[in-house]
Amino acid sequence: MAPPRYTRPTTSSLSKASPRSLKIAKDADVKGPAPSPGSKTHVESETRNKNIPCPNQTTPTRPSKPAPAVPEKNKGLKRPSMLTSRQKDSLAYKRDLYHITPRDPSKPCLLATLPSELRTQIYHYVLPPFRYISSNWTVFAPRKQHVPPALLQVSRAVRIEAAYTYYTGTIFHFSVRNLDFSPVISWLEHLAPPHRALLFRRRRSSHGLEINMLPSIRNTYTYSPSGWLLDDLLENHWHACQPFGNIYTVHGDLHKVHFVLFCRLAEWWRWWGSYSHRMNSECKYVFGPLLLLNPLGIPDLRNEAVLRAFLSQSGMVVAMPCVDKAWKRNRDRNTVRVMRAEGLRFLDALDECYKSNRGEGGSEEWDAAIAQAKKGMEKW
Repeated sequence: MAPPRYTRPTTSSLSKASPRSLKIAKDADVKGPAPSPGSKTHVESETRNKNIPCPNQTTPTRPSKPAPAVPEKNKGLKRPSMLTSRQKDSLAYKRDLYHITPRDPSKPCLLATLPSELRTQIYHYVLPPFRYISSNWTVFAPRKQHVPPALLQVSRAVRIEAAYTYYTGTIFHFSVRNLDFSPVISWLEHLAPPHRALLFRRRRSSHGLEINMLPSIRNTYTYSPSGWLLDDLLENHWHACQPFGNIYTVHGDLHKVHFVLFCRLAEWWRWWGSYSHRMNSECKYVFGPLLLLNPLGIPDLRNEAVLRAFLSQSGMVVAMPCVDKAWKRNRDRNTVRVMRAEGLRFLDALDECYKSNRGEGGSEEWDAAIAQAKKGMEKW
């Protein structure tokens, strides 16, 4: 039976059709129309298709046996090292060394021809034994204070050798006024981690840091402008006191000054106490005489008066009720333990300095003040 007229392609469609579509159309004409769903031919074709398996369908297969596990060879135990701790340190030191080669091989380089032991002795004579760092280095000369000696800038190999001698043999001296330890913390944080680690690789008896506490609390202005407290703006004090509390909740300028001094001490005791505990190192506190009052440094009554005023104005802030009321943060057991240990060392150094100026005969008033400060720290 021929297909209806409306299903036949027109002349225009044949001219635009591709050869493949023409072939499909011719095959459809030859095969004839598709059987209707109810016809016998349609039923037979469906029955035939059910018996033919679909290539996409997978027939169930029997599970394959797992491959036998390969027995692993038992690794023998390594023999424990027979090297001593000194030999291990020597191997680690030599592993980090760099061979010194001259830039121009045609020119002689006498330093490279020397053994490392002699070069180390030369570094001891060239590098300074003391270095004084001003408390105002962050304002006036922030880059100059961080510039290492010229010897450490020669080459990488010389810097590695000389840095060990410099940071383990030089004593770094800081001067702290108004209990502001932020320049010391900033200087230590700006050091390279390998150099900071070398700073504490010295004997327990020797101190790499020597902090000279200027025993006086001075205001920048006689009549402070609005928003100014002690030696800085009140906003800057608020940022510095954030680890321990909010200074705006403290009433009265005098109580605010006490809280600022406590936060400065507490921040240094917390930072340095945790760091020195890991490195097993200590710093040395020095309460030297004021050069303007005593240029020769001879112990006299003026030094005792200055130290007594310093203890009453600064040291006693650890036991003041206004400070205890404003201290809201970082009062957990571990932090308080670290702060208390470093604070007791600070008070012991102050007590030793006062008794060395006064002589063998102590002062009952001074001893009572020191005991009261330590008792206040025990109540934290």
